[in-house]
Amino acid sequence: MKALRRVEALLFDTSPASFLLLLFGVMLLRTGVWLMPNLDLGALVARNPFANPFPDPESHYLLGNWLGPFLAWTLRFHRPTFFFALHAAFGLAFTALFVALAFRRFPPREARVALILFAALPVSATAWFWIGPDGLTLLLLLAALALARRPPAVGLVGVALGMQHFEQGCLAAAGLLAATLLARRQGIATLCGPRAALALLAGVVLGKAGLHGILAWNGVAVRSGRLDWLAAHLGECLRQFLLHPHVVLWSVLGPGWLVALRYADLGRRSLPFFLPLGALLLLLPLAGDQTRVLAVVTFPLVAVFWLLDGSFLARTARAEAAGLFVVWAVTPWSWAWGGTPRWSALPYDFALVLNRLFGWFAVPPNPLPWPFQ
Repeated sequence: MKALRRVEALLFDTSPASFLLLLFGVMLLRTGVWLMPNLDLGALVARNPFANPFPDPESHYLLGNWLGPFLAWTLRFHRPTFFFALHAAFGLAFTALFVALAFRRFPPREARVALILFAALPVSATAWFWIGPDGLTLLLLLAALALARRPPAVGLVGVALGMQHFEQGCLAAAGLLAATLLARRQGIATLCGPRAALALLAGVVLGKAGLHGILAWNGVAVRSGRLDWLAAHLGECLRQFLLHPHVVLWSVLGPGWLVALRYADLGRRSLPFFLPLGALLLLLPLAGDQTRVLAVVTFPLVAVFWLLDGSFLARTARAEAAGLFVVWAVTPWSWAWGGTPRWSALPYDFALVLNRLFGWFAVPPNPLPWPFQ
């Protein structure tokens, strides 16, 4: 097709700046930029990370996202606007780090393939569609992969990850450890080996233990965690998944399911990727914000076996990458939260700006949950 060849030329025969502008411009149009609906609660922790600002025990699990508010407190970013800006900076750093890794580690063609695959996966927009703790979580996960040849450094990153989001960090590291062990049994070389994955997992556990110690030392009473939240909402989560399984499953990888089909061409050599992925997908009935959780915990898998695997990138033809780009560009953004597909926040971005400038559109007093109501 002539149109596909022209898209291919735009993606591979233009300057790096033009390529990145096109890629992230399309991402912005598809997803928009918004804040996590409860990010304002994290700003309360940033006022004093050594106290519990939540009288309702059901909100105590938010203290598990401690590192981001602690950094905001350290930088004196106490005001909500500064707190939001800091988390946007985490998302920007995550994206910038991946771009830098792609262009530094691979030849130009493979680097562009990696970035197209990255953009097509919902995880790439996770830090933007819901600006919040995930930006820092993803930045730490990617930093651990960038340091994979230095397990002690990976362990230190794991400690930070355990203080930022223990559950997501633990599941992501466990999935990566299982995948690297399976890959080693088949003689498959990977960017991250079992030692680094184990160091990450151990660091996450140490980080969580350290956070417990910090809170206990300061007399902070935490009466519930994420498991308590899950126990209280298990029926609701199961119902959300069982009534919308196709939408929820699609939203985990989005157009990236086409990449999964391509990767399946490896036959048995693809099992180190697909077996841990299948295990992590079992979390879907237990998550309230399905896309967000699965995008984060599966990120190390897709990064090691797809995005940062030079041999897989080299086997992906320019035309295949261009076709994936077209599918990604023309399909609407689908984000499953509560089992319901959400849509691009971009129209709400414009509406909010016009409301602030001219009073147009009816914007609720608290606009954070507005696009998702």
